[in-house]
Amino acid sequence: MAAQAEAVTQVEQYVRDRVARTAEPCLLVPGAAKYPILGVAVWKVFAEEREVYVLVIGDCLPNDDEEWALSTRIALQTVRKWLRSRPEGVYFVHEEGATDVIQRVEATALGLSLLQLALNRAGSRLAIEVYP
Repeated sequence: MAAQAEAVTQVEQYVRDRVARTAEPCLLVPGAAKYPILGVAVWKVFAEEREVYVLVIGDCLPNDDEEWALSTRIALQTVRKWLRSRPEGVYFVHEEGATDVIQRVEATALGLSLLQLALNRAGSRLAIEVYP
């Protein structure tokens, strides 16, 4: 068991070092993963300066605001189901507007990377892919 914990620590350290060096996510996805979740780079897709990724369920971008709201909510629910605790750099956002509620997962590059490791450890078969 100690060797397994040490291996996880080594993998996590590798991911942390790589993200620190490149400022890009380092997503180690197992070959058995088959359910896609997109990590959408907010600053590239929207006119925002925050360097965070928003998770959407599936392998393509939603077409309209209603689809975005649904896709981000399902991604949040899916990720939460597999996690015991929220990895560093991952944020569960809940915003109430005048007519709707927006729920989503936001993550830094490191957070996205650590989230994939946590999903792997949980046996989720979820595969985070960065878009674009």
